[in-house]
Amino acid sequence: MTTRRLTALALLAGLLCASTAYAQDPDQEDPEPEVSDAGPEEPTNPYERMLGVSVTGGLDTPFGVVGAALEFAPVEFLNIYAGGGVSRSGPRVAGGVQLRFPVHGAAMGIMTGVAGGPMDWDSHFDDNGDGLHRYWEFAMFIHAAFFLEYRWDIGIFGRLQLGAEALIAGDVTECRAPGDAACDPARDDLLSPIRAWAGLSIGYAFEL
Repeated sequence: MTTRRLTALALLAGLLCASTAYAQDPDQEDPEPEVSDAGPEEPTNPYERMLGVSVTGGLDTPFGVVGAALEFAPVEFLNIYAGGGVSRSGPRVAGGVQLRFPVHGAAMGIMTGVAGGPMDWDSHFDDNGDGLHRYWEFAMFIHAAFFLEYRWDIGIFGRLQLGAEALIAGDVTECRAPGDAACDPARDDLLSPIRAWAGLSIGYAFEL
């Protein structure tokens, strides 16, 4: 009986040692890992970035053939821009506001503003192309456009704009008729300059 008791005690002691070693094994996975209370991160909104810069190129844009602008967005639906560039007639300055409607990384909207600078304009009166050439040393225009934009999370964006502009102020500096003869810029049959424009802007919005 003594031998059987000693054997049973030895087996019991071995089982206790094995269970203790298993419980203290650092490689043993926790059967109930802790669950973080932080939850998933909210997606970032690239249109919440307030300050940006852009470069615009195109045909008769408010900034000319090529230009640059500083952009400020106090709220994601409103963007204020101001800058300058070079047109086919000389340097230009422009500024205005954009009302945009962002959905995730894309947005569509409308824009309006004013621009100023020198202006060349040809007015044709017949099929032969005869007409007048007028030049403004400084003219002011109002512009409006529809635009589509896409903005990546890192802040880079591209914007396609299609619009029109019209002369609102400015005195004609020079008026020339066919044959380089002087003409009267105040004649009633001269139309005020209105033209369509198209541009592509590429820029970056800073995360401040």
